[in-house]
Amino acid sequence: IKNKNPKINLDPKHQHKKFRTDYHRRAFELKQRKDLNFKVPVRISTYHPLVRTSKKLLEKIDNSEKRLSYWEVASENDILPIHTNLKLRVRALRFIDTLIKVVEAMDCKIIFYCNSAHVEMFGQKTEINLRQKVYRIRTKDESGWGWESWEASDKLEFQAGPSFRKKSWIDNTKRKLEECLPEIIAWIEKDSKYWHDLRARQAIEEN
Repeated sequence: IKNKNPKINLDPKHQHKKFRTDYHRRAFELKQRKDLNFKVPVRISTYHPLVRTSKKLLEKIDNSEKRLSYWEVASENDILPIHTNLKLRVRALRFIDTLIKVVEAMDCKIIFYCNSAHVEMFGQKTEINLRQKVYRIRTKDESGWGWESWEASDKLEFQAGPSFRKKSWIDNTKRKLEECLPEIIAWIEKDSKYWHDLRARQAIEEN
């Protein structure tokens, strides 16, 4: 990754602003950068090539007479991890399009590995996933027998990292997922830098 992260000179009114964590501070700094556009547009006339290709593949799944699954298509194609119904898909496409453009503006990139999409920063891969939040509903009858069902919500959820330490951001009453984009990028950057530095130290120790 190139050094495109110069020290940010915060507006004087923000000099003493308090942050919950260093990564929240970093998110605020990134948001001040004029070369990074975190605003997700209401409408996009021309999608990023990766988004455009994924949109066509998702439509292929929708229209498949053989009921193709996402993973069947992902095994043969580079497709972005967008798992929503049609109602939320346009919003999801706009979100992932904006994320990709921010990543590339930071001289990083999206890569595909083992049928999954990853953000590559500092030479490290962070798996990403964008889905419609689904809630598990547990129900019991009068005899005590229970079962589970699943109920789709109208919320978008973005996930980053491997399954054993996955970080999630989701729509809530205070803010939409789109407003979390600076935090998402800051977290991926922080996590990637941690693993890059750790592996560099391990390589030195082994030698």
